[in-house]
Amino acid sequence: MMKRLLGSGMGMLLVLVACSSTSQSTADACASFSDSVCNKYKTCFPELFAAEYTSTTACAARQKISCTNALNAKSTAVTSGDATACGSAMSAASCDKFSSFGRDPLPECKPKAGPLAAGTACQDNGQCASSYCKFGTSSACGACGTRVAAGSKCDTSDDCEYTLVCGGNKTCVKPGAAGDTCSSDKPCGGTLVCKTSTGGTTGTCTAPANAGEACTGGDCNLTKGLFCNPQSAVCQLIKFEAPGAACGLTGGSVTFCQGSGASCEAAAGATTGTCKAGIADGAACSATGQGASCQSPARCVNSVCTLPTSCGG
Repeated sequence: MMKRLLGSGMGMLLVLVACSSTSQSTADACASFSDSVCNKYKTCFPELFAAEYTSTTACAARQKISCTNALNAKSTAVTSGDATACGSAMSAASCDKFSSFGRDPLPECKPKAGPLAAGTACQDNGQCASSYCKFGTSSACGACGTRVAAGSKCDTSDDCEYTLVCGGNKTCVKPGAAGDTCSSDKPCGGTLVCKTSTGGTTGTCTAPANAGEACTGGDCNLTKGLFCNPQSAVCQLIKFEAPGAACGLTGGSVTFCQGSGASCEAAAGATTGTCKAGIADGAACSATGQGASCQSPARCVNSVCTLPTSCGG
């Protein structure tokens, strides 16, 4: 669940929007945008930030790659002014709004419509007339697609219209509000969790449990770095360790691995393992989703961690 949260909300996917163009350079705009995003991330969710980055400098270095990719995309409608405006808006936003911007972007951070038609190769949302560049599991380029409505089939939440998510049954659904019935097919919205009875498959959307409170699984407050210890059934602070350190259930605690793409690798059936670093740009990778993955924004393409490439007309 930690990887899902980081990937969807806090992986800082770049969605840029309409604002007036300026003469600011791409380098300056992306430096400003990246600093804004990383500082806000660390301020709002320090525990989650520590899971992915060792410093704001390390965060900004990776975010600049995504930003530069967006601004340099062929036929893009996104400008350097858009990047700066989006970063400024996120700096001023509440932490709740910041955490949900991937599914409910700020007005300043919604993708602009570009000129490319559906099915055309793309590398960023701002190139597409639909404002959506859909990527497969292992391709260097995406293809301009369309976000779909509630009840439609999806591969990820990005496929769904804003404010919707892709449920466990691969169907777009409106996430549950406090008090709503929930399940893997209908997850809860925002930071709410699906509180179920032991062994239950449905539950009720509720505020997450805090440190020291009883838990049944995924009902602890992940945004505060809490995890349900399966041995004590109590929410406790997750430990984050560097590559090479022990991970999993260690000394009665839950230990995750620090760094983008990092993984806890253990033998089959084991509850402890060893942290493996995220795979470096240009290194060999596996598209199976097992073990360590490429460091964002690189993708595993033809078994190599590949940074964003030039796509589109």
